[in-house]
Amino acid sequence: MAGSVSNVPRATEPSSSTTLSHTTLSHTTLSQTTLSHTTAVAAAQALAPFHLRLTRHRRTVLAMLEVAERPLTTDEIVAGSAVPVSTVYRILAELVEAGVVVRVAGAGGADRHELAEPYSRHHHHHLVCEGCGIVTDFEPSPQLERLIEREVAALLCSNGFEVSHHLFDVRGRCRECVSGVDA
Repeated sequence: MAGSVSNVPRATEPSSSTTLSHTTLSHTTLSQTTLSHTTAVAAAQALAPFHLRLTRHRRTVLAMLEVAERPLTTDEIVAGSAVPVSTVYRILAELVEAGVVVRVAGAGGADRHELAEPYSRHHHHHLVCEGCGIVTDFEPSPQLERLIEREVAALLCSNGFEVSHHLFDVRGRCRECVSGVDA
C-alpha cells in the first residue's frame, strides 16, 4: 500500500499545480512540488519558538503534506522525496511538536501525517480502512458538525472539560477492500 495516494480532493488546493493522486508517488512528480508561501511563512513562525528553521528537507516534507489528498505514511513521504528515512522521522516529530503537522492513527498502528487544520485551511474528518489501512479525508456537512458540537457540549458541560477541537474518525473497510480488489 505504501506509495499510493487516494483520490479524495482537498477543500482548498495549495498554490502548487502538482497534486498527489491515486498514482504511485515519484521523485519526478514531487520534485516539482513547492510549499506555498502562506504555509511556509506560517510554518516558519510556528517553528521559531522551538529554535527550528524551515530547512530544505522540512520544506520538502511540508510540501508533500500540503499537496497530498489524504494523510501520508512516513514510507510514502520517504518514497516521494530525496529525504533520508531518519531525517523524515525526526522532521515529522518536530513538526508534530510545533503543531504544524498532526499524526493520524491508521489501522494496524500505521500512523500517517497531515498538515494541522490551521495550515491546511480546511476542516475535515477521516475514513480509516481497517483492511488496507488507508486513511481518506471527508468533509462533514454543516448539520453533522453542529450535531457533533452540540452533543460534545452537552456531554462535557457537567464535568467542566474545555474543548479545543474534535477529531472524528470513521473506521470500516474501503470500497477496494469490500470488493476484494487490492487498494
